[in-house]
Amino acid sequence: MDTSVVSLKSLQGFTLLEVLVAIVISVILMGGAIMMLSSNKRVFAVQSELAQLQTNARFVMDEFNRELRMAGYFGCSGTPPNGEPTHPFQGSVNNLHEMKDINNNGGFPASDKVAVNSFNQQIAVVLTQKFEGGTTTSLTLNANNNEYWPQAGETIIVSDCLGSDRYKVTNNSSETNPTINFTQMDGSTGLIRNYSINPEVFTGKTHIAYEVKPIAGGGFALYQTRCENIDQDSDPCESGVDIVEEELLIENVETLQVRYGFNIFLDDDALGSDADTLDDVLAFDDNGDNQRKLIPDFYDADYQPFCSTDTDIPPDGTPDTYTFSCTPDKTEVIFPIVATRITLLMRTANKHYDQKKVFTDKLFQLDPDTNSANIPYNPKTNPLESGYRHRMFTTVMAVRNAQQ
Repeated sequence: MDTSVVSLKSLQGFTLLEVLVAIVISVILMGGAIMMLSSNKRVFAVQSELAQLQTNARFVMDEFNRELRMAGYFGCSGTPPNGEPTHPFQGSVNNLHEMKDINNNGGFPASDKVAVNSFNQQIAVVLTQKFEGGTTTSLTLNANNNEYWPQAGETIIVSDCLGSDRYKVTNNSSETNPTINFTQMDGSTGLIRNYSINPEVFTGKTHIAYEVKPIAGGGFALYQTRCENIDQDSDPCESGVDIVEEELLIENVETLQVRYGFNIFLDDDALGSDADTLDDVLAFDDNGDNQRKLIPDFYDADYQPFCSTDTDIPPDGTPDTYTFSCTPDKTEVIFPIVATRITLLMRTANKHYDQKKVFTDKLFQLDPDTNSANIPYNPKTNPLESGYRHRMFTTVMAVRNAQQ
């Protein structure tokens, strides 16, 4: 019978050196895998936030596109109630204030305030009812086609092709109570006048403003304010007087810039012998061709007009264009607002550090224009921006009610 002889050599394990080599190799491989996972995690986090940032920017631009394109819409007549601002962008401010965070730290780019005046939310009513002055004291809403139900203390606007009037609601309406009672703003009962067939009814929130503000915890956000001009004057958002509703729309908007686009054209009588008038006109004419623009020139809020002009012949009493000055020698130089250009600078919600402090090293031209100073901004110049990524978004929107 054969017997196997096992040598001592064959029973030996790994040497200490072999074990150490194996551990070192394993550590290196595991370290590489961990670094790769960590790097992928950081990239995924940054890309996810940038994707969310882009989604937020698209939402904001859709909001602007919906509201700004309706600027100046005041129903069939084209006129808001007495005392209301007629300028579609009255209340807008260029570079409203130096941007500082919640801790009063500065160094951020200035931001504009964009205000829009229009009838922006229609209320569906039953049109078979009568709209008679003095006798009609309530309106029946269409219960199947309403997203908004007026409440007591709010206002509504009734409008036809002869004008628009504001009324105060005295009861709460809902799907189960689609009737609203109302009075005139001075407390008188009934409608002010007879309205033509199929008048339009709107909510009283005719003024919408957008501006960037710092928020608690750091960072910035775009706020939306809706106002009801209860006292019917040129300031539709007076605190303690009007109904003012402010809400945070989107966080991580660092600055908002707006430019208004004007198509420039001249009446022969506008030039005359007044050289200053021609100089003023050409100052707004980028191409120097003294012709109406198919593509508008854009100017900031410092240039926005607040004077309206009725250009109909004969005048119909409705302002339909807006000029930079109401002085006699310039009233024929018309600058209708036909477009707006919106620029947003947004940043990620969180800081993302790699091996060293990370800055967005890029010069953003937030408000480029040849007629005024640009607003260049490089986040690298602001230590408070370390770790954030930035993206700029710009779009141009037509203002459909620029002319009638």
